[in-house]
Amino acid sequence: MSRGGDRSHRLPIVGQPGPPAPERRDARENRARILAAARKLLRAQPIGEICMDQLAKEAGVGKGTVYRRFENRAALVEALLGQDATDLQNEVLSGFGLAPSAAWLVRLERFLAALMAFVLANAPLLSEAQAWSSGGPSRYDHPAHAWQRETVVRYLEHAMRAGELAPVDPWVSAEAILAAFDADRIQWFLSRGYSPAQLERDVQKLARRIIGIS
Repeated sequence: MSRGGDRSHRLPIVGQPGPPAPERRDARENRARILAAARKLLRAQPIGEICMDQLAKEAGVGKGTVYRRFENRAALVEALLGQDATDLQNEVLSGFGLAPSAAWLVRLERFLAALMAFVLANAPLLSEAQAWSSGGPSRYDHPAHAWQRETVVRYLEHAMRAGELAPVDPWVSAEAILAAFDADRIQWFLSRGYSPAQLERDVQKLARRIIGIS
């Protein structure tokens, strides 16, 4: 595997089984209008308070069109998260624009910074998605979390092989690190005056302590 990226590890990251089937142009346009309307409404109220009638009116489409595109609020949340999640994965696949010789621990830091930015930008939606999936498989087996864990594990394993890191259990270390990215916990810290910059800085420090580096 090239150090420039991780192109052999593309995994589903929003719980979908695979790429959607091609859509007609009008269907794509309606979907885009609905998502844009939802994002606009989310700036003023939480997702749980947005009704489909309100969303349809804001998007300029019929309520039936909204339900055909998104059968329930959970499907809407998944779609809203989808693009940002895909952008995050593409950053990983591109190697964050780093040189091929960049250290694996530097890649890990870049990933954790990008993941924190993703969680901060989407924390309320991530909390909703987590709540709605509570009756399904364990959150630790969800494709989104599995992809995050496997990414951290991969960086740690490469760092150990490259002599950048003393031996650690990569799975335990990855889960310990990712615990700090829980959306509910992030929102709790923000509500108590922590800044996004402070959270990112402290989580990076925590990750270094977990894997035994200063």
